[in-house]
Amino acid sequence: MFITFEGLDGSGKSTAIDNLKKYVKKNYKNKDFLFTREPGGTGIKEAEYIRNFVLSPEFEIDPMSEALLYLVSRKIHITRIINPALLDNKIVICDRFIDSSLAYQGKGRNLGIPKIQELNSIVTNNMKPDFTFFFRISPKVAIERLNKQNKGLDRLENGGLEFYEKVFDGYETIIKNDFKRFIIIDGTLSIEKVANIVINEFDKIFNNKLTTN
Repeated sequence: MFITFEGLDGSGKSTAIDNLKKYVKKNYKNKDFLFTREPGGTGIKEAEYIRNFVLSPEFEIDPMSEALLYLVSRKIHITRIINPALLDNKIVICDRFIDSSLAYQGKGRNLGIPKIQELNSIVTNNMKPDFTFFFRISPKVAIERLNKQNKGLDRLENGGLEFYEKVFDGYETIIKNDFKRFIIIDGTLSIEKVANIVINEFDKIFNNKLTTN
């Protein structure tokens, strides 16, 4: 099973993943999970190098080069980590995947969702998650949360409100066209409430998957 987490920066998805990781370690001891992320990938030096480069505010990268760098990182990630784990019947949970490229580069960078979808289809061989948790917050709230964080913003986080509005619209378009795959989480709720909702939805997915196998 392949599950992804998506949302604007500051939506709370990464915190929810951390909480889910603790939950499955305690409650699904007989199942093998792999938690990973994009851009980059768990234990992949080459992909993490690309991550550090593409997110660094030190560099200026044109939109298409940015999209292609994400694709290179994704190809390495799939080949080295995701596919082997899925073939080994592991449950893969990934912080961001193709939907991020469609929303951020396709819509946010004005490259067009169809074009980015076509490129990703070639690189991933039309790979798609079984389920995707989307953490919905407004672009304004995303910017406010990012500005409150006690850390420097990366190159994409520095995109500004107009950029995030386009990214949000991109996500909404993606969800509309593939709504059965998505589980929508209200990212404005407290960390505890979000964690409980994610865990409950995860249990539903997992139990239903077990009954159909």
